[in-house]
Amino acid sequence: MRTLSSQDSNLFGHALLVDRLRRRLARLPYYALALLVQRILRQLGYKDVSILGRRYERGRTRQGGSDIRALTETPVGSTALLVQIKRHRTPVARHCVDELRGTILRESIPEGLLVTPSTFSPQAIKAAEAFEGRPVRLLDGAMLARWMIEFGYGVHQTRNLLTGDQEVAIDEEALHFLERYADSVTRERRGF
Repeated sequence: MRTLSSQDSNLFGHALLVDRLRRRLARLPYYALALLVQRILRQLGYKDVSILGRRYERGRTRQGGSDIRALTETPVGSTALLVQIKRHRTPVARHCVDELRGTILRESIPEGLLVTPSTFSPQAIKAAEAFEGRPVRLLDGAMLARWMIEFGYGVHQTRNLLTGDQEVAIDEEALHFLERYADSVTRERRGF
């Protein structure tokens, strides 16, 4: 998976935008957030990125709590990734890392990805780093916002009328469209 470093100064220069976008992500409905994560994973090179069937925003799925399954190509074949999305307003706790690790161990999946528009507790970060055998990667709201800026999802370029500088702003229209689309798919799945 591609990662950002502090040398990517153009992205880290958008600290205010990242914070605003992170707060906006926290308001997205579950399925809209899942669609956004799916799109980012595809942009990162994952194939067959599938949102797994979920009837409700909360609770376990038939897939042991996993929300997305993705494949990446390696020289010897395909490798799977299980993704779990947590829409917590508070930092995601260690038990969420442990639960995802249990799922990937049970299903013999090489790695997991835990995604939240929020942050992770220090204990969750430590638990994710502690066991390299089946890694659980963490993607918090700030990093998710940075990926959105890099790939142009939910943001657009504008020109400051006073300075003439190019700026990046949240594209509320695109995010509202994503929310409406997610709502229509959710209603269709529930039979409304």
